[in-house]
Amino acid sequence: MLLSRYSDNSVRLLMHLTLQADRYVTVGQAAKHGGMSRNHLMKISQHLAQLGYIATARGKGGGMRLAKDPASIRLGDLICQTESSLEIIRCEHIKCPVSGNCIFKQCLTEARNRFVETLNSYTLADVAANSGQLKNLLKLVPQSAESP
Repeated sequence: MLLSRYSDNSVRLLMHLTLQADRYVTVGQAAKHGGMSRNHLMKISQHLAQLGYIATARGKGGGMRLAKDPASIRLGDLICQTESSLEIIRCEHIKCPVSGNCIFKQCLTEARNRFVETLNSYTLADVAANSGQLKNLLKLVPQSAESP
């Protein structure tokens, strides 16, 4: 299963906000440090705000920040909310003579469910646990040293 760029960038944005929990981060800053498209990130941040993952503030000194404890954000739940579909096969779109009695589709459904279950055994805090290394890789600097 291949996750969409949308889901990948959603997780990466939330990781970035976890690393910068002490301040508001602009979309431009997150895009620059995370190597993501600013326009794509605008859409993602709006969606994540609607879902309650991030809080936003307008004006000078504003931006976005994590709205939940990273340890409470389960990755499987997040992926289910950011992927348009987790279907592996669409039997109804093809003329399959065994549709309705196919064990293969049951196997794929079980695999998908275990995929989400495995992701749910990890939280945002887990994937951002190596924060020192991540901050170095993303070239994150203290707020006072960074220009707007």
